[in-house]
Amino acid sequence: VRHSYAIADYLDKLGNILIRLHDLIFDKIFYPDAKIEKISRVSVHWQKYLKTHGHDKTRELIHSDIIEQGNKKIYYSKNLRHFGEDILKLLNSKLKYCKVVFEIYGEETILFGPKNPATELIGNISNISD
Repeated sequence: VRHSYAIADYLDKLGNILIRLHDLIFDKIFYPDAKIEKISRVSVHWQKYLKTHGHDKTRELIHSDIIEQGNKKIYYSKNLRHFGEDILKLLNSKLKYCKVVFEIYGEETILFGPKNPATELIGNISNISD
């Protein structure tokens, strides 16, 4: 489950970057025509499109693909997070009577099911002395 959350974080960041920087493909200084030809080698469809429509139309095609891929990455990251949540809920529901709780610690603790009393702070920290 931890790996699914890590992959979801990566996909979310990648999707946001793609959406934020999608207009760079139109910058002819950053992406000259030679670089567009090199990028279009990724797909046979793009190579044919470049030959028939030219560099500017191919930039628009790549631009629309970048936006589409960015949105897909964000969508996949949300699905992966929901998958991880469902797995944690399932594990916690199956082992509810054993008093075992599955959690994921990170920036914020992800807990699905009853609270784990072992993780709660007992006592007053100000009473602890060296």
